[in-house]
Amino acid sequence: MHRIIDRHRPQANGRFSLLARTAAASALAALAASPPAAAQESAGAEKKGFFSVDERSWVVRSEYNAPRNDFNRDFRDIGLARLEVQRAWTLHGPLELRAGGGITYAKGSTAEPFSTAPARNVDVLGFNGGVEARIDLLRLDKVRLFVDGSVNMLWTHGIQFPPGGTGFNGYLRAGPGAMVKLNDCLAFEADYHLSHVSNGAGIVAHNPA
Repeated sequence: MHRIIDRHRPQANGRFSLLARTAAASALAALAASPPAAAQESAGAEKKGFFSVDERSWVVRSEYNAPRNDFNRDFRDIGLARLEVQRAWTLHGPLELRAGGGITYAKGSTAEPFSTAPARNVDVLGFNGGVEARIDLLRLDKVRLFVDGSVNMLWTHGIQFPPGGTGFNGYLRAGPGAMVKLNDCLAFEADYHLSHVSNGAGIVAHNPA
């Protein structure tokens, strides 16, 4: 409720009253023609671009990759533990982009089929960095279901990984996952990825693939 207090009201002549009524009618017509503020805000929201950023966030990710088939378990028995920090941009559409880096610890051994040479130890600590793209299959207020993929580089400074290989390896990763938003500042996500680490040398003992 608005209360207007008018302490002094001068007597208006006929011309002033007519002008006041005309001005009031024009103001009412302008108000009727202009959309409400809420409608204007809604129209502005609808015009938001597909690639405009809705949310920016920091992500701390930890994961472990293990050999996924008999060949790898027998001849490329390498486990990768990874910890990284990412910057994430959630776009207005179903897409989210990320970039970041961290540390990777590899532990295990490699061997050659039909070879009498002993398995070679590949334990090493390295650095990783790369970019990731994520598509939300379902995006609700508190829950998201997604698939994502990333392209990374694994760098083991001054150390060949595995022995006989190189200090640089490509690291590809893709798979599905889910995210649950716990509050306005914190969310938890879990995912399952197929990954591929390789220096491009083929199926040889000095390639982790």
